[in-house]
Amino acid sequence: MGLRGEGLSPGRAGALRSRVDAGSTQNLRTVEGAEAEVALLLEQDLDLGRHTGADVVRAAVFALPVLEVVDSRIANWDIDLADTIADNGSSGAFAVGAVPVPLA
Repeated sequence: MGLRGEGLSPGRAGALRSRVDAGSTQNLRTVEGAEAEVALLLEQDLDLGRHTGADVVRAAVFALPVLEVVDSRIANWDIDLADTIADNGSSGAFAVGAVPVPLA
């Protein structure tokens, strides 16, 4: 869920705040789009400082496939960059794969 664009630092990501158990469904008539993503499971927390991609790779132990459903809570998609950030990057839902892939 990284946001990219003018005025944004690369790799900004929103929080994944909710969980729906396997077998849940999504009405495909309301889906605006979907994005393939990769989730990384970190072996250790990263401090709040600046990190390189190499720092993240060193901390990661597993990868999981993710499918993000694009959606907005803002009516008619009448949004600007600030709205997109406040809307958690226009992330409506996500599905995370069940089998972690070791990175070592």
